[in-house]
Amino acid sequence: MDDLLVEVIKQAGPIAAIIIFFIWRDWKREERMFSRIEVLENFVQNSLLTLVQKVAETLQQNTKALERLEKLPCVLEKSTIEDEK
Repeated sequence: MDDLLVEVIKQAGPIAAIIIFFIWRDWKREERMFSRIEVLENFVQNSLLTLVQKVAETLQQNTKALERLEKLPCVLEKSTIEDEK
């Protein structure tokens, strides 16, 4: 990169060299950001997706358990009805 920069300064001047330097720097920054984003996306796909699936299964099991409980007679209800008589 240094030899290229020196050659650009000789041919196009310092302004062109500065512009090329900033373009190169930003390109490198974008490469680093891309790799970070890729790591985060993999985390979301592997860890969080599995967690969401487990939570959904647990919610389904809880819903089924509540439906079964709703069908059972309530002990507290019976005792209050008998007390009123």
